[in-house]
Amino acid sequence: SGFLPDMYTIASCCGLVGMKPSRGRMPQAPAGEMGLGLGYEHVVSRSVRDSAALLDLTHGDYDGPPYGAPSPETSYLQAVDTPPGKLRIAYWTRYWGYDAETHPECVAAVEGAVSLLSELGHEVAEERPRFDYAQIQRSFMKLWTSMAAHTVDGITPNPDLRGFEQQTLDLVELGRKVSAVELMSAREELLGLGRLYGEFHQSFDLMLTTTLGTPPLKIGEWRRDTLYAGDGVQTKFLLCSGLANATGQPAISLPLHMTAEGLPVGVMLTAAYGREDLLYQVAGQLERAVGWSALQPAIWG
Repeated sequence: SGFLPDMYTIASCCGLVGMKPSRGRMPQAPAGEMGLGLGYEHVVSRSVRDSAALLDLTHGDYDGPPYGAPSPETSYLQAVDTPPGKLRIAYWTRYWGYDAETHPECVAAVEGAVSLLSELGHEVAEERPRFDYAQIQRSFMKLWTSMAAHTVDGITPNPDLRGFEQQTLDLVELGRKVSAVELMSAREELLGLGRLYGEFHQSFDLMLTTTLGTPPLKIGEWRRDTLYAGDGVQTKFLLCSGLANATGQPAISLPLHMTAEGLPVGVMLTAAYGREDLLYQVAGQLERAVGWSALQPAIWG
């Protein structure tokens, strides 16, 4: 799903390919819209080709969708083998909010991808959209926690909460405190962010970042008591993975880096709304150049 854990978070931690499709690309029936459009489901896979083939088989319209992503001009599987031409790609390694530092291995992953994309003939420049990250995070959390409360309360009028993880219960408690006015304001804030990114894509075809702010976390590092702290492990870990959820853009995590300890680190490419085809074109190009499938047996043991 587009929530934690999402496709590209799982992919980055496991040395896999993970695509989060555009808002409206995947059918939401019969369960209904996920978090006012924050999440859309897909798969993780060992290859770009498998990811594209599954999206070909699963995307499509249904009666009464709240959103409608533009239909692709060709199959996504065909896009994998289609040269993308010379693209203009923006990248950055320094992130918004709380002065959170990106882990050196994640910086190295992005810098390696920059070199590779440049060698493949693309124009890569260090640039990023400008916005109030802290405000966007607050708006995102209001939608996310409201969704958690709605989901849990929808199970039964009086759900037995004993089977839920404490972090889920924390989200539910916060979500129940969000007013209707706050929820609508948060939704408008995120829609405005989507428009900002749309304008940014008039100058750049793709955006390149690390998928996560740190390599995979060790067991016990994820602590619920620091979930919302600006300097918490979670903030640094999820520093950039939620932005495409908020804007509705498609994003793909690719296994282009490995730490000295043998841990996978993904890099994330984000495209303009509806341009999964372009992501698959570039991802296919990178996969042919790197051949990361040779790394995956070692990761998977």
